Formats: sequence, C-alpha cells, structure tokens
Amino acid sequence: EDNATPPNAVLSATMADMLSNKPGQALTLPGAGPLAVPKRVAVAVALQPQPELEIRLGFGERNDATQWARVLPDLRRQYTAHPLVALGGMSAVIARVNVEQRSAETADGGGEVVIKAPMTPLEAERILTLIGNLLRGQLAQ
Repeated sequence: EDNATPPNAVLSATMADMLSNKPGQALTLPGAGPLAVPKRVAVAVALQPQPELEIRLGFGERNDATQWARVLPDLRRQYTAHPLVALGGMSAVIARVNVEQRSAETADGGGEVVIKAPMTPLEAERILTLIGNLLRGQLAQ
C-alpha cells in the first residue's frame, strides 16, 4: 500500500475491523464508560524530528469519533497520576498527549481521532523496549 507508513516512522502497524465483528459493539474503558469500538487503529512511532507516538482511531460514524475526542482529555488527566504510569516513568508523556478529531476522507463519512504523544529520546527508548518485550512475549507463546 502506497504511503502506508509515515515517512519518519520506525514502527508502524494498522488493524482494521479486527477489534469487533458486531455493529454497535462498545468498549468499556475505566473512567470513560462505553465507547464505540474503532473500525481501524493505526499506530506509528517516529524518532525524527522529535520522538513521537501517534495513534489514529478510525470510526464509521462521526458521532463515535466525537465521543472519543471528548472523553480522551479526561482520561489523560486521570491516568497521568495512575500509580503504574508514574512508576513506569510515563506520567510526563501522558501529560503531553494531544487529542485531535478529524473528518475522515472515507466513503462512509466517518471520523478519526488522532492521539499524539511527543516524548524525549529516553522516554521513546522505554516505550520501544516495552513494545519489544511485549512482542517477544506474544511471539514466544
């Protein structure tokens, strides 16, 4: 697929229609209640010009994207002080998370929520190490 990976990404993954096979199925996040399951999730990690994690959540309905965009800033504030986030040294990353809602250019007229987390090189190294360890654990099973 042309332009599937952002030009500055060192890690990129996309899932489409893998999280739910039932229309209208909801995902319950602690502190947010039920939210529509994204139809598409794309994750990219870039190191240049500044390390950044970007997550794109695609929805078939614009209202679903609006609901996620409204709830995510509250979750950011809630999880910035979470003990596991603090112990993992990720509170500063969570505090810098930026949430943006966009109209998706799709035939179904849905919406997209873009979550960007800029970070320092040390924070990026920790996140990439965590991702690598999680992948090794899953691949070993």
